[in-house]
Amino acid sequence: MVQSNLKDFLKEVEQKVQAYEKQRYKWCVDNILMANKMLVNSKPVDTGLFRSNHIVTYNSKTNKTRDKSELQSTVIGDKTIYSPPSFEVTKKSFKNGDTITIQNNLDYADYIEAGHSKQAPMGVYGIVEERMRIEINKKVKV
Repeated sequence: MVQSNLKDFLKEVEQKVQAYEKQRYKWCVDNILMANKMLVNSKPVDTGLFRSNHIVTYNSKTNKTRDKSELQSTVIGDKTIYSPPSFEVTKKSFKNGDTITIQNNLDYADYIEAGHSKQAPMGVYGIVEERMRIEINKKVKV
């Protein structure tokens, strides 16, 4: 007579699902960090205020901007350059349907994205989005 211990099998499946969820969370966090880093390292940089205002939200959007008083600054010659704050993912898990938004609410952000900056004639967000799409497609085969 052949018997199966379904309870042990289901426990093993549950462990695999939990391991997958941990890997999925790490993958999501790694990709959010990569996209944010690409944006921060992107042009244009005059004072650094634009690159310091890429804000990440989960399942919501914000009108927030960071002003100069919230940022670290360095004086180089006659210019003050502002550094973006360190970025940290505080969300504990992501589920299907969650929306992660990286946005920049400065008045001139749309102007830059439309290509009106000599330093970023093709914008910034669209380029980073395409680069992320390429990176994700390398990692995930559907």
